[in-house]
Amino acid sequence: MSPICLYFIDKVWRAVERIQCEYFVETRQAQHWRSGNLL
Repeated sequence: MSPICLYFIDKVWRAVERIQCEYFVETRQAQHWRSGNLL
């Protein structure tokens, strides 16, 4: 593969990882907030 292609794949991969991490944190906070709300 060309260096440009590898660079692009690396950028996309990092963006996907960051989005998944942010989504995971948000859903955990939302669940925590809901359970705290029920108490």
